[in-house]
Amino acid sequence: MQCSKSAQAAEVRRQDDSLRRKRRQALVYRKRRRRLLLAFAAFCLIIAAVVVATSTGGSNPAGRRRLAARHGERPPSAPVAATGTDRPAFARLGDRNLLLPVARDDATIIAYQG
Repeated sequence: MQCSKSAQAAEVRRQDDSLRRKRRQALVYRKRRRRLLLAFAAFCLIIAAVVVATSTGGSNPAGRRRLAARHGERPPSAPVAATGTDRPAFARLGDRNLLLPVARDDATIIAYQG
């Protein structure tokens, strides 16, 4: 009888140890998943910050023109100043001036897409 009680006690201990091991392993896996998720979120934020920083950097041609205008220099691609002629130049395309297609006094708005 003693033998069967000790065998049952040993079996119960093994089951308890197995259950503890499974719970500990589940906790470790949960912590790993949480760390991986936080690392992935941080990585995504860093990538987003780099993309925003490079896309809003100095690559904006309009921004360069404004900066050059502040310093008094005109880039060669800047629109030319309007003159007093009947059909003044309103922009530059390559090395050529673009002239208004109508008389200066008849123009109400100038809009074009580069």
